[in-house]
Amino acid sequence: MDEKKREELLFRNEELIRILKKKIDKLCPEYVDLIAIYGSFARGDYDERSDVDVLVVINDERGRAFAKSFIIGEVGYDFYALSWENLEADADFNVFSLSRLVDSRTVWFRESSVLSRFEKLRDKALAVISGGVSPKLLDMAEDSLNYAINAYGKAMLTEDYGKMRFYSAGVIFGVSSAASLMNATYFKLSDGRRMEEFQRMALPEGFAQCFMRIITEKRGIEIKSAMALLLRQMEAFLNQLRGKYIRKKNPSPEELRGTYEEMYSNYRGKILRARETQNPLAAFLAGAGCQDFYNDILKDCETQPMDLMKDFRASQLEMFAESFDKCLDEYKKQYDRQGMKVAKYESLKAFERDYLK
Repeated sequence: MDEKKREELLFRNEELIRILKKKIDKLCPEYVDLIAIYGSFARGDYDERSDVDVLVVINDERGRAFAKSFIIGEVGYDFYALSWENLEADADFNVFSLSRLVDSRTVWFRESSVLSRFEKLRDKALAVISGGVSPKLLDMAEDSLNYAINAYGKAMLTEDYGKMRFYSAGVIFGVSSAASLMNATYFKLSDGRRMEEFQRMALPEGFAQCFMRIITEKRGIEIKSAMALLLRQMEAFLNQLRGKYIRKKNPSPEELRGTYEEMYSNYRGKILRARETQNPLAAFLAGAGCQDFYNDILKDCETQPMDLMKDFRASQLEMFAESFDKCLDEYKKQYDRQGMKVAKYESLKAFERDYLK
C-alpha cells in the first residue's frame, strides 16, 4: 500500500471517530465512558478492505443510542457499544475478544477514573497471561473442549451436509479456544491468520494438519474422521497438561464426609434390586450415576480413578453387583486414609443416640 492510500485510510478513520463522537455528544454524552480502536488498525496490519474496529464503553443501556451498522463504498462498519460487564467478562480470559481489551488504543475517555478502570481490567488480563498455564485455565480449556465435543456429536448425527459443515465450525471454535487457553494466550490476529498463531503455541503433534483437514476435506466421512482425531488429540493433550500443572491430592475430610454413605444410599439398593429382577436398564443407570459421583470426587486425585462401568454387561448383572461392592470398598479407603468412620449403625436406637447427642 502506498503512503497516499495509507494516509487516506487513517484520515477516514479519524473522520469516523469525529462523527461518532458528535452523535454521542448529541444523544447520550453522559452514558458513554470511553472510545478506543482495536483490530487491524491498532495493530498496523490493515489494508484497503479493513474497517476500523471501534470499542465504545457505556455505563447505561441508554448509551446504545448511537449504534449503527453501515457501508461506505465497499467496506462495512459497525458502531456498537460494550458495557463494563462485557469487558469484565473479557478480562476473565475470553480468548476471542480479549484483544479488544488488551491491544486497543484509547482515543477518548470521559474522565481519568474511567481510564483507570479500563486499564485495571487490562492489567487483570495481562496478569493471567504472565502467570502462565494454571489449573483455572485448564478447567476453562476443558469447558471449551466439551463445547467442541458437543458440536461433534451434532455433526455426527445429522445427514444434512450443510448442517454437518456448520457443526464442524463449532468443533473448530471450541478447539481453538481450548488450544489458546492451554497456552495461556489469546488470539490477536484476524481469523484468517489463525494458523500463524497456532504455530506459536505448544500443541499435539500433527495438530495443524488435522485441524485444516476439517476445513479442506470434501466428503462428510473424512470431515467427521478429522474431527474425531483432533478431539482425541486435544483430550490427551489436556490430560497431559493436567498431570503437569495440577498438584494431585487426596480429598479432605470435609470433601469426603457423607459421600460414601450417599453413594451407598443412592445406588447400592438399586444395583442389588436390578440384579435380583434382572433389570439391565436399572443397573446401567445406577452404575452410571455412581460412576459420575466417583469422577467428580476423585478428579485430579493421587489414587487411581474408579472404573465401575468397565464391568457392565447386560447379561451379567451378578458380576456387575460384585464390581459395585468392590469399588465401594476401594472408595472406603479414602475414609480410612483420613481416619474417618462410615456412619453405619446397628439399630435405630444407636442412630438416635449418635444423631441427637
